[in-house]
Amino acid sequence: GERAENSSITEFRVPFDKAEVDDLHRRLASYRRGSALPEHMGDWSYGINHTFLDGALKHWRLRFDWEAQVGRLNQYRQYRTVVAGLSLHFWHEPAAEDQPVVLCLHGWPGTVFEFHAVVDHLRGKVGTVVPSLPGYGWSDAAVREGLGPVEIADLLLLLMSRLGYERFFIQGGDWGSLIAQGMSRISPARVLGLHLNLFPVSGVRAALGTPALLFEDPVERRKLFPISKFVENLWFTTG
Repeated sequence: GERAENSSITEFRVPFDKAEVDDLHRRLASYRRGSALPEHMGDWSYGINHTFLDGALKHWRLRFDWEAQVGRLNQYRQYRTVVAGLSLHFWHEPAAEDQPVVLCLHGWPGTVFEFHAVVDHLRGKVGTVVPSLPGYGWSDAAVREGLGPVEIADLLLLLMSRLGYERFFIQGGDWGSLIAQGMSRISPARVLGLHLNLFPVSGVRAALGTPALLFEDPVERRKLFPISKFVENLWFTTG
């Protein structure tokens, strides 16, 4: 259920439980492979590629060092706070008084770790806030219907206020792009700049034809438009 509102901000460390990892290893070791056509063991024609799956299971069971990766995550300053009833997890490198701050928003399937190189590069030069979106990582999931990009945008505006940042830059990709756009529309005066690495094109013209003003090069136009064909190909190749 919802948590009682509490404006406190608490430090957080990613937990490591060896018993849980041992249990996972047992589950991976006891995996029972399904049947597959011999001539298609190494491709994806009839479901999962069994050669790929065998390698993935071996990697997670024998090669992946869970404790080391947890230690790597815990190198970053991270916290949790309750906003509108949801506990939100976030990385935070504070900005000095004369420094700007950048809010970095991941997408699906993603985590705060997408931004580890950015945080490392900007440390000491720019403040950064990297939240786990609701339902991702160590942030609470929604407890009722209706928590979409606009609602999450409002939550993150509240989070930034709680951290003392009234004006800031935003970087957003995938769902983070939609949330970032929502924040800039809800409170445009607070958003100093917006950088998106997914920018959806909408409208009947985009769906049915080629907006020539966007791409002068005909080769580039054919890569993306009409959007319906692009989306169809994206769906087919990614599932």
